[in-house]
Formats: sequence, structure tokens, C-alpha cells
Amino acid sequence: MGAEAGFEDPRNGAPQDTAERTDSQTAAGATHLAALNSGYHLAYLVGAALVAIAVTIAITVLRPAPMPSPEEMAAAGEQHQRAGEREPAYSEA
Repeated sequence: MGAEAGFEDPRNGAPQDTAERTDSQTAAGATHLAALNSGYHLAYLVGAALVAIAVTIAITVLRPAPMPSPEEMAAAGEQHQRAGEREPAYSEA
């Protein structure tokens, strides 16, 4: 089913793709070691791009919650004291 959708099994597809990349690099005139190194270079670039995307998303999506001002906190504390009832730390279900 994965092959029909265009996905390959990573155990079977990755070594073949690596070999094809190495062969295409050596056919273009690169030495065997340089061709292998270019594959690692590409993998590091893809990893760095994914990290940059993740950091960008984290910076834009994750915002700190606004803290109430000291005056608002004091007013909330006074309301709890006036009520004379404390909020339980837990409640039994």
C-alpha cells in the first residue's frame, strides 16, 4: 500500500537512494569519498533547516502568559479574604 501512495519502506528505499546519489555524484566527476560526503552534507543541511523551522514556530506560537499587575493580584487576594473561604488544594472526585 505504501508503494501505491508513493512512499517507500525506509529500510529498502534509503540505501538505494543513497547509492543512486553517490552514483550520480561520481558520474558528475566527484570522487567516491566526495560523493559520500555530499550526502552527509545534504543530510546536515536538511536537519538544520528543520531545526530553523521548529525554532521559528516555537518563537511565533509559544508566547508567555500575561502576568496580572500587582494591583490586580492584591485585589484578588482581598476578595478571597472577604469571602472567608479558602479554595481547596484538591477536591475528591
